[in-house]
This record gives sequence, structure tokens and C-alpha cells, in this order.
Amino acid sequence: MTGDWNPLDPDAVRVVYDLRAWNFDQQAELASTLAEREIAHAWDGTDLVIPQDAEATVDAIIDDLETALGVVYPDDDGDTEADHWEAGVTLDDGPTLSPVAVLTEYELDEWSPEQRTTLETRLRHDRIAYRWEATTLVVHADEEDVVEAAMDDVEAGRGTAVGPADDGSLLEEMFLAVQRLTRDILDADALEALADLEASIDPIRPPFGVDPVLWHAAVGHFDALVDALTDDEGADAVAATEAARALHELLRSHV
Repeated sequence: MTGDWNPLDPDAVRVVYDLRAWNFDQQAELASTLAEREIAHAWDGTDLVIPQDAEATVDAIIDDLETALGVVYPDDDGDTEADHWEAGVTLDDGPTLSPVAVLTEYELDEWSPEQRTTLETRLRHDRIAYRWEATTLVVHADEEDVVEAAMDDVEAGRGTAVGPADDGSLLEEMFLAVQRLTRDILDADALEALADLEASIDPIRPPFGVDPVLWHAAVGHFDALVDALTDDEGADAVAATEAARALHELLRSHV
């Protein structure tokens, strides 16, 4: 994400581009172009999120790259353009409600728009199917416990602490752990933090707001570090230190 623009600002109109048909290299080229043009943007998985006032510029950039990179869209209707829309209640095409399931409704008209935005971010990254009917949240009845726990967190001000959905925090935790490992590759506290991070990291889906190019590069160095430390023939301190330093250097300007 660039600049002061906040993709989670409930008062801002966002435009979302569904780029799941783009491969990693194509997404990387787009991300690089947007950064060079200093266009504010964020990523939610394979969805590109931008402010509405940048839509015309981004449309032109995507059109140019579609031709230059040979992007192919496999849609059944033959559509050859990136699907994009003004973002309302959700930012991705996650799980949808079953038409035959028992549903539960939560009337959240007393919640602020910011609270509802925070809740939907939590649900989206927990892969919970939901929809909004005005200010009423509709979910599967068998997921009530998870949804109510998320609602409790939001009401208690803990709504952003949701691991990979917490914009930037995972990178910061990763950076702090490898910073210690660059000094002592067997630092016990850093190794414990590394183990916790390994359980939290989704190598495919970047944390919300984190550029996928940066994320995949960071995960590559992280995996190399873990592999070096957990080799069946014993930890390779030299390789682990090199991986830790590479990851530290990558993240230094982003946290």
C-alpha cells in the first residue's frame, strides 16, 4: 500500500479488480507499475484495491498490461477484461451462503460503519460465509460461535488482531524475529517466534494490504530459513544466517 490512503476507511469508495486470472509474474509486473506511478493500492489475496479517483488511470494500465503480458481470462462468457467494481460490503469472492442452510441474523444498526468494516475484514480472512442486508449480518447458523467471537473482539477493540488480516503486523513480527537471528541464529526467543509465525503464515494469500510480490518474496526467504534450521541432518547455521539476513534486508524498508 502506498501513501496515506486507507483501503479500510468506511467513508472511502474503493474500486476492486478481480485478478485471479493473472499469474504471479503478471501480478508482480502490475504491482511494480503501480508503485512506479505512485498509485495508492492494496492487495486482498488476488484482488487489487484502489481509491476511486485512480480508476481511470489503473484501467489504462491494466489494459496495456493485458495486451503486453498476454493475460487470458477463462470466463465462460468470453469476457476478456479484468472484473472490477466499487467495493461495498466485501472485497473478495470468498465463501458464499448456502441456499439450503439454516441462517442466523445479527442486527448491527447500532454499530459504527468502522466496526462493521472491521468485522467483515475479520470474517473474510476467517473464510466465514456471510452477507449484509442493510445493517443486518447473515451467516450460517453452524458458524455462530466463530462469528460471535469475532463480534466480541470488535466490540472490545480487538477486531484488527486477526493474524494475516492484520495489515503489516505479520511482516513486523517476521522482521523482529529475523533481526535477532541475524545476531544469534540460535536465539531461543527468536526461534520460538519463528515457530509461531510458521503456523500463522499463508504462503498463497498475502495479509490484507500487503503487496503480493513482497509477500511471496518474504515467504521464500522465510521457508529457506526454516528449512535450514530444521534439516534432517542437523541445522545449517550458515544457510540459516544467510536466509535470515536476506529476509531482514527485504523487510527493513517495509516495517
